Amino acid sequence: MPRISIWIRARPAEQDATFASTSNEPELASSRTTKSPQSLSSSSRACSSKVFRLISVSQSVLCSSRGAEKAVSMAKPIPLHPRIRERQKPQISASALAEFIITPPDRQDEVLHDARFMRPPAVAPYGDALRAMRAYCNDPRRAPFHLDNAIGALTNRSQSQELKPSLRDEAARCVEAITLFQNSANQFGLSKLPMFECGRLAPLSISRVAVSVQPDILVGASQPGNNDLVGAAGFRPQKRPNPNECKLEATRTARLEFRREVARYMTVLLRMALLEMGFRADQIEPKWLFVLDLRTGERIELPSDRISRERRIKAACGQIERLWSSIEPKPGDFQG
Repeated sequence: MPRISIWIRARPAEQDATFASTSNEPELASSRTTKSPQSLSSSSRACSSKVFRLISVSQSVLCSSRGAEKAVSMAKPIPLHPRIRERQKPQISASALAEFIITPPDRQDEVLHDARFMRPPAVAPYGDALRAMRAYCNDPRRAPFHLDNAIGALTNRSQSQELKPSLRDEAARCVEAITLFQNSANQFGLSKLPMFECGRLAPLSISRVAVSVQPDILVGASQPGNNDLVGAAGFRPQKRPNPNECKLEATRTARLEFRREVARYMTVLLRMALLEMGFRADQIEPKWLFVLDLRTGERIELPSDRISRERRIKAACGQIERLWSSIEPKPGDFQG
């Protein structure tokens, strides 16, 4: 803040008398000229008192400005950690949006925090496994070498001492995901479906929130413009929440249902993505909208209550848009 200085010059008593004598007010002039030396000294003391009070005010203003300047310097924001990437505008993934809808409010806060203050991983989770599974589905012959070659290469990476431990762990997770896909391929019923790899899609805009919806494969028609039926599918290799790690049957059942509910909302979002791509609603085959849960070996298809779920998705996005600016970083998000 700028430094404020006030300069005050006291007017001598003689000048006051001269000023009064030249005034346009005859009464004031006449009374001024008849004042005694005692009155002049008292006037001088009054003027000095006023000057002292004004100087005291100037000193207090100067001290206040210095204190405000110090407060501003102390209120500088602490920068976020370099690994934290903050999203200024509302944006969330399809799976995170599904979790936000079906979880209690305390967990919703964590979902929104992780969506705004991201910690991008060095390597995309399960990226190599998803590429191998897409290549397998894109091949009309469903040749197994797409998966076998990927498992061999990833196994070598997971055992290489030249790579960082995080990269070795990621390679091992990809091997596990591909193996789970191989074991459930027949159960998924993919052998006779016409499938194509889907290109990168722009996020959906739902109630002013950008929702990232990316199908792994398209079923039926590969592009809009014809009357062929179309569908979309996604792979879900993530462990959390893992029902196989539960000791109690009730906990295992609850985690299974949680994964199914997330997948059901994801199928609704896949349908919305197809409409955004330009496909007509009468082209979309509900049985061809599904999520393959690699951990449970289940194929979750579009639920019958799609319309009510779409309303919940729009309402949830409206809530996220209103809450986004109030989401605060956690202490661990800051640098230092």
